[in-house]
Amino acid sequence: MKKLTYLFLALLLPGLIFVFLKYAGSNRFDIPIYYQEGPVPTSENCAVVGPAPYRLPDSLWNYFGRPRKMASVLIFSTGALIPGEISDEIWNEIGKDKVTFDRDRSLGTDSSALYRWQACVFLVKPPWQTVLFDSLGRIRGYYDLRSREEVDRLRVELKILVEHY
Repeated sequence: MKKLTYLFLALLLPGLIFVFLKYAGSNRFDIPIYYQEGPVPTSENCAVVGPAPYRLPDSLWNYFGRPRKMASVLIFSTGALIPGEISDEIWNEIGKDKVTFDRDRSLGTDSSALYRWQACVFLVKPPWQTVLFDSLGRIRGYYDLRSREEVDRLRVELKILVEHY
């Protein structure tokens, strides 16, 4: 009888833990929001950068010509980067209706203007050349897509941002 009681408890306990975690717990991952508090880093060539919490300017959405409804990834030029392959892989996993990919060429071709966009608006510093921002204009991550680990980190953080997990 004692063995039967121990066997019953050994089978009941994992089942109760599973049911409790299934209905009372939640798996919620979160990614950081950059420049929510404290000073926003500026470059000496930047004229104006807003106070914390930092958000990308509203005019940026008009410049890209789309409404604020999805996460966006902006890739500044790098020699070793093949953004088409990366974006296609991520679109296959997440969907084209949840994330957009843009190249720095969409901001113009003048190198000094691109530098101002990169350093003063998106606050991108080397070695990073890619920025992830959400529909509220908050910067959610910086990446160096020349590294496979960084591509994987971008993929995971995008899934978290669009709650694909």
